[in-house]
Amino acid sequence: MRRFNQTMPVRYCRQILTDRRGFSLGEILVAIGVFAILAAIALPQFTAFRPQSRLNGAARQVFSELMWA
Repeated sequence: MRRFNQTMPVRYCRQILTDRRGFSLGEILVAIGVFAILAAIALPQFTAFRPQSRLNGAARQVFSELMWA
């Protein structure tokens, strides 16, 4: 964000205040679409990874308990 000080001309200050910056509706919809496609690709991979991770964790816990016995 730009700071205003006493040395800036009034015309320049008005230009800063009236400049509208941001994203258009089309750009936002494209970004949401890309995000949805990436999520649709990644979600099945994550759900397949989860049971394997739980199995590995249980195996480590059993191994740890056997080492302490």
